[in-house]
Amino acid sequence: LKVGPRRVRRTVTLSVAEPQHLGDTTMIPISWRPVGKALMLPSLEGDLEVAAMGEHNTQLAISARYQPPLGWVGTVADRALMRRVAEATVKDFLDRVAQGVEAIIAGTDLASPDGPPK
Repeated sequence: LKVGPRRVRRTVTLSVAEPQHLGDTTMIPISWRPVGKALMLPSLEGDLEVAAMGEHNTQLAISARYQPPLGWVGTVADRALMRRVAEATVKDFLDRVAQGVEAIIAGTDLASPDGPPK
């Protein structure tokens, strides 16, 4: 997640399940769980959606649910501020997945200052 000019990084365990094909759409179940010092982050479960949008375009979207940490305290904090952080984190993840897919299609190296999508 970028905060101003700096990138904030936290470690999560990302799980990816078997893709499901529904016509021109592929749904990839994903989840992430915080690790170590990142335990203050929410857990997330959702589907990464990849859909054909004509001959040369693809839509990449995510439908996700997350659980704030710390029970009711986390729920209150989520309503006040953390929901925006969670949304920005998911958008950053999706943008990095898109960059990785574009790099693979273009046959370029995924090595960048920010590294490949994690």
